[in-house]
Amino acid sequence: MSPIIDCRLAQSAADLDAVYQLRYECYQRRGAIAANETQRFSDAYDAMPNHFSFLARQDGEPLGAVRISVVT
Repeated sequence: MSPIIDCRLAQSAADLDAVYQLRYECYQRRGAIAANETQRFSDAYDAMPNHFSFLARQDGEPLGAVRISVVT
């Protein structure tokens, strides 16, 4: 049986924190950002009304995240 992956819009503080932590880990692994104390990465786009972050979880654990920017 395949594992169930749940993907939802990240709206709660806990979900957004998981998104920022995953983003930090990924960017750090690639050397794209400097290390920081919080081990989180967010930027001004996260606060814009046309940007949406989705969080994928497997068995309740954060698995991946994606940010979508909507331009009309």
